[in-house]
Amino acid sequence: MSKRKVEGRYDYDGMCKPVNGKPHWKEQETFSVSIFQWVKKSNGGLKKSKSVYRIHGRVEDAEAVYKRAEEVCTELDQGISIAPLKSETAR
Repeated sequence: MSKRKVEGRYDYDGMCKPVNGKPHWKEQETFSVSIFQWVKKSNGGLKKSKSVYRIHGRVEDAEAVYKRAEEVCTELDQGISIAPLKSETAR
């Protein structure tokens, strides 16, 4: 479970993110993670909001993508705006 899974906090996830530095499928060179906010469900649990930002990067640079995702989540949690951007490439 994510340490960020708290109502109102921002978090990130990606369906095709590398696992242990290895691509999700053999030909995969890039991937992205989506940044979203945890919101309350009607039954009291938490769910992911719509994506508010996306960070792209190369599989071999996965740590840079995750580091930047953490930075963006922290900025959003602190109320720092990322507008008008919707995505970026981690370097």
